[in-house]
Amino acid sequence: MGMRLGSVALAVMALALAPVLATSAGAAPILASDLILKSNTANLQYSWRVPPEVGVEPPLFEVMRGKAEAGFAAGLAQANADAAEAKKSGFPVHQYTDLRYWTVAADTTRLLALTGQLYGYTGGAHGNTGYDSVIWDRKTRTAISLPSLFSDRVKARAIIEPLVCKALAEEQKERRGGQKMPDFEKCPPLSQATLVPYGGMTPVAHSLRVIFAPYVAGPYVEGSYELTIPWPEAVKPLVKPEFREALFGVMQ
Repeated sequence: MGMRLGSVALAVMALALAPVLATSAGAAPILASDLILKSNTANLQYSWRVPPEVGVEPPLFEVMRGKAEAGFAAGLAQANADAAEAKKSGFPVHQYTDLRYWTVAADTTRLLALTGQLYGYTGGAHGNTGYDSVIWDRKTRTAISLPSLFSDRVKARAIIEPLVCKALAEEQKERRGGQKMPDFEKCPPLSQATLVPYGGMTPVAHSLRVIFAPYVAGPYVEGSYELTIPWPEAVKPLVKPEFREALFGVMQ
């Protein structure tokens, strides 16, 4: 564990002080400044940020940075078009906001899991918060889906979903103090949640992080629901052998 945390600390230091790693021989190095994209124009405030761990995975960085640049270009074009239309129609112009901040959910030898918190405002009473996730397979150097961790994803879902619904119901009860909310009594399907392996500060992704954005499991005033579900014993045999150490450590 100490060695793993030490490697992350070295990565952070390298990013802060110098180029980290070239994407390939002769390619431009990834700088600490490359991990941030910011712009504040009259019509759009845009901000994107990824953690240092992404900087030491060049293929992942290239994909995420490329999407950020494309998203910024599209967002700015839309914001400018909407502002021009509002002025033409005599309506007030609101500066749009698009914030995308990524953090590490799990950092194992095999997998790097990220959670993205997204916030957008295009006028109205308030903005909207959303979430995204990326699971990066360091061995194959590709992004993979959560279901691809399992040999039988249907069985895995059948085991995990009731645990998520139970944890959600307990959290809803605590927040609401017994108040009934008919529109949000039913447990949302997992397809409406952001799911990502979670390890915190440990080198093992020992749990599943489940995030329901506002309006999914409750009204806007309740905010997001963020649950951490330890992997149940019944799901362990369903995890593909190549991913078991990442999720459970060295199994005896």
